[in-house]
Amino acid sequence: MADSPVSRTLAVLRAAGWTADVVQRWIPGASIRKDYLGLFDIICFDDALTIGVQCTTMAHRAEHAKKMRAAPLLARWCRGRWRRAELWSWRKIAGEPEVEAIFPLDGGGLAR
Repeated sequence: MADSPVSRTLAVLRAAGWTADVVQRWIPGASIRKDYLGLFDIICFDDALTIGVQCTTMAHRAEHAKKMRAAPLLARWCRGRWRRAELWSWRKIAGEPEVEAIFPLDGGGLAR
């Protein structure tokens, strides 16, 4: 079975020394996954920063970015100086999955 964007992202974060875990949950009766705060699949942190991460494939990056920008809690999350939101997009390069783009987000959309 292929690794999912969530499992790939979790492995990269942990290998980089972040304390990270999946916060997305499965709703069995509805057969859907629910993101934490409607935003995040993973929360990771170190001594200075907490990051909420949404994970997807490159093909679905635009729709996930739109969903995150529309979420009412994104701005509130990003107001905390120690918090950040990121969108990680994966694609296969030379047959191997690699992260294509990591987009930090602020409360108003993609950060510059």
